[in-house]
Amino acid sequence: MNNITQELITAPYKYPRIIEFADELPKTVSGKIKRARIRKTDHGGKDESV
Repeated sequence: MNNITQELITAPYKYPRIIEFADELPKTVSGKIKRARIRKTDHGGKDESV
């Protein structure tokens, strides 16, 4: 998958560093995705953009 993204995206800083698949995403009561929780779980607690 990284090879495909590297061919499509020219700037190296735009490549996804981590690709994970999940059955469900954490959501708020109103149905929005909790991105802060994803950042903490997927990146080992580091605060990086998603």
